[in-house]
Amino acid sequence: MEIFSSYTTWMVLVFIIGYAFITIEHVVKIDKATTALLTGIFLWVIQYAHGSSVCGASLDCLGEHISSISQIVFFLMGALAIVEIISVHKGFSMISDSMQISSKRKLLWVLSLFTFFLSDNNHCHGDAPAQDR
Repeated sequence: MEIFSSYTTWMVLVFIIGYAFITIEHVVKIDKATTALLTGIFLWVIQYAHGSSVCGASLDCLGEHISSISQIVFFLMGALAIVEIISVHKGFSMISDSMQISSKRKLLWVLSLFTFFLSDNNHCHGDAPAQDR
């Protein structure tokens, strides 16, 4: 009995090659995003050409995945816009100028505690946990 079909082997091979190109981005001079998109496209072409019944109809499954990916992309675009607005108005320099920390270890502890207390403050106010909403 064969552990991997040729379809699975091709998918693993394309993924490994794509991952390798992402790791050597500075050598091949191809942006990580371009490599990741092309890898994803090639993997979906292999998936669609194989006609696997894992996802049912491949186009329906592709539509679901594109929907999930677009949600993440739109969230990241919004987050990047907010970070850029804060940066343009010197918000990060105000924070870094107000912290008079010379030790990297102390800075790590301060930032760790700061992000810990700001990470999920909904529990402090008696709201329902995030997974129950």
